[in-house]
Amino acid sequence: MKRNIMSFLKTALILGALSQTMLAQSDLHLKANIPFAFVADGKPQAPGSYDLQQIRPSVIVLRNISTNSASLIRTTEGRREKGTEGRTLLLFNRYGDTYFLTQFTLDNNDIANRVNRSRSEWELAKQTQRPQLVVLNLVPPDNSTRMKNPSR
Repeated sequence: MKRNIMSFLKTALILGALSQTMLAQSDLHLKANIPFAFVADGKPQAPGSYDLQQIRPSVIVLRNISTNSASLIRTTEGRREKGTEGRTLLLFNRYGDTYFLTQFTLDNNDIANRVNRSRSEWELAKQTQRPQLVVLNLVPPDNSTRMKNPSR
């Protein structure tokens, strides 16, 4: 009985270590300079430099580098906007002077990560015919869009 428990604990420990390794390999970091205030998943964000880290397929962490404030942003998988294929981008819906993060895409992926619409965006969408789509290219200086998390 004691041997079975020890065997089970060893297996659980190994599986836990493997799952953490797989999670660390899926971590994704993108850097973005966003020159305007915007809303992401209902949370207002100031203009500035941001680090976007995908920690789960449906969750990204949006961190303002200068203030070190961070927000968890829920996403869903969706289709890419026309003309965005092969590029790493942030896309925003613009209603007047208000910007809403709507999706981010990776250069080698046909799937876009769509940010859930907030209540305030739904309200503006009812009042406006169509938002203007604003696209920010993400091209780091070393031409690498993906950086592994150095802390793991």
